[in-house]
Amino acid sequence: MKQFFFMLVICISCSYHAIAQTGSPDAAAQALTQRMRDTLQLRNGQRDSIYAINVHLNELSSAVRAQGQPDSLQPRLQRIEYTRDPLYLPVLGIDKFLLYKRKKVALLTGN
Repeated sequence: MKQFFFMLVICISCSYHAIAQTGSPDAAAQALTQRMRDTLQLRNGQRDSIYAINVHLNELSSAVRAQGQPDSLQPRLQRIEYTRDPLYLPVLGIDKFLLYKRKKVALLTGN
């Protein structure tokens, strides 16, 4: 009985993790944009531009993941991620961009 309960908990947690990993690019972009808006005090125009960038990058990442080539997955995702900062800089301006850089890890991970 204990083994059954343990396996049930493992299956449920794996299912939850799989669902969380396959969230829509739009939902993830919306959450990140909201955190950035709150942290960086973005104006509406900045928020809309950042949201568009986030959706685009998340769609690219989802497309890479869908191709299912595990050996080249990480470098390709990293290449997409490296484009984030150059896209943010013209939208945020130097002051907010420097604040973003200081808080980048917390913003991107949601912590």
